[in-house]
Formats: sequence, C-alpha cells, structure tokens
Amino acid sequence: MKFGDIKLYNRRRGTAIVVTDEGILVVGGRRNLYMLPGGAANKHESRRKAAIRELQEETGLKVLESTYLFSYKGGPHRDCKGRGHFRDCHKVFLIKAEGAPKPQKEVKRVAFFNKDSNLRLSHSTREMIEMFLAIKGTGFAALKCLNCGAPLNPNDYPLKCPFCGYYYQKIPTHQKDSNK
Repeated sequence: MKFGDIKLYNRRRGTAIVVTDEGILVVGGRRNLYMLPGGAANKHESRRKAAIRELQEETGLKVLESTYLFSYKGGPHRDCKGRGHFRDCHKVFLIKAEGAPKPQKEVKRVAFFNKDSNLRLSHSTREMIEMFLAIKGTGFAALKCLNCGAPLNPNDYPLKCPFCGYYYQKIPTHQKDSNK
C-alpha cells in the first residue's frame, strides 16, 4: 500500500476493550501516554488470540469471553527497526475478564478511562474508544467517519457513512464466544 510517496506495510494487531465499573481499561508504558491493551499478532495467530494473549501478558487478567466489535486502521508510522513505514490494522474485541489488572512486561501503569478522566490517550486509542462508545450508544463525543470525517448517526443500523459508504459493525450481542 502507498501513502503519498511512502510505501506502507500493514501490521496486524489485536486490541482489547475491557469495560469495568471504573471505566475502560488502558495501559501505559514509560511515557505518560495510554493505549488500549493489545499488540501485534504473531505469524499464524489470529488477532483475537493476539488480543487475549497481550491482555493477559500486559495486565494478568484472565479472559472469560470475547466479542468482535470492529476493524480500525491507524495512520502511518515510521518503523523504529528500519523496515520502512507501517499502518496498524486493528481488530478490536470486547473482552470480559476477571481479576485485578496489574502492570506487567512493558506496561508500567494501568488506568481506567471514562468521560471525566484526564488521561493522555494515543490518537488511535481515543478514536477506537469513541467508536466503541458511539456503537454502544453512550458516546461522549460526536462520531465521525474515520474514512472521510463526515458525521455519523450511532442509532443507524447498520452504521454506514452516508457520504463515502464506509461500513461499521455494531456489537453483535447474540454472537459471543467463550475462550476454551
């Protein structure tokens, strides 16, 4: 894929949204920037399995079930390993988990994001949380199409941009799966 004159490769990522009474679980590294738990999928690993594995590795939570929510493509980034530029291609899952999250591995902090929090979120994390809240019907900001920026109505089903036709999947409440 090309972005202007820059050749991009897609990095497959599994991303977890864990909703608690305190808010949506986010994790932070050394910088004071918070992100949704998750990470790159290994070769031959599904992004669902990557999201579950990364959540367990980063927070110690035990996953009970997961539900696919939507796909999200982030903006272009420069690869720090010298492989060029990439774009994160997330599959985002609503994860039900048990336990108390504790920072592990590269994660230095865990926190909970809600509409009143002042946490510094990455751009991609903020957009994915806004999409989730809009789909859920409890959004705190106007939902905009990630493809063209046009306003969307979260009460429409299916959620589809009236200008560019980009499609967003609502939460399939009847399609939950348990992780065996």
